[in-house]
Formats: sequence, C-alpha cells, structure tokens
Amino acid sequence: MAEQIDAAYAQEREDLLDRVAELESLFDIRWKADQRAIKRWQDATGKHDTWPDRADMVVWLLEERDRLLAALDPDETKAAYIGEVKDDICQYGEDGEELWHRHTISWTAMKEFMALIRKRAGVE
Repeated sequence: MAEQIDAAYAQEREDLLDRVAELESLFDIRWKADQRAIKRWQDATGKHDTWPDRADMVVWLLEERDRLLAALDPDETKAAYIGEVKDDICQYGEDGEELWHRHTISWTAMKEFMALIRKRAGVE
C-alpha cells in the first residue's frame, strides 16, 4: 500500500512540476513580448524612462499596425504617391543620339508593384 501511495505521490509531483514548467514558459514568452512592445513604444514616444499603461500600449500597437498596413494599400496611398515615382528612359534619335526623358511611372504600375509587395509580405 505504501508503495502505491509513493508512486501516486511521485506521479502527482511530476505532473505538477510539468505544469509549473509550462506556466513558467508561458510567462517568459509573455514577458519577452511585453518588453519588446514597451521598447517600441518608448522609442516611438521618446519616453525611455516610462512604462506605458497596458491598454494605452495595446491601442498604440494596433494603431501602428493599421498605419503600416495602410501604407501597403494603394487606395490609401494614391494621393501621397501618384506622380512621385519617376524613371529616366533613354530613346535614340534618327542620328543615334541618346535622348533622355524623365518618365512618371503610371499609377497602374505602382498598384501592381504594391500588390507584389503585399503578396510577399503575406498581406492580402
């Protein structure tokens, strides 16, 4: 009987130690993620000696995410970038002379380029 009790105790102890290890691992993951988020908030706000309120930090992180996603959305960026991207194109005259022209990249080409970036980033 004592052996059964000892075996049951040993199993219970092992199960509890496994649970403690799992909880410590979860805590460590959460702690490290929080520290990364706090560091980003501090760098963005210049408040290096301050820890943000958790709710404020979460709101800030979501706003940052939305801002970055909007930068990948052609509908959001058209007004800011249309006509901004240019390229130099060389043509040759009848006498073989190089004729350089500054060419504005079309918005259609820009949207296609942005779609490729979103696809590569996994944002569709």
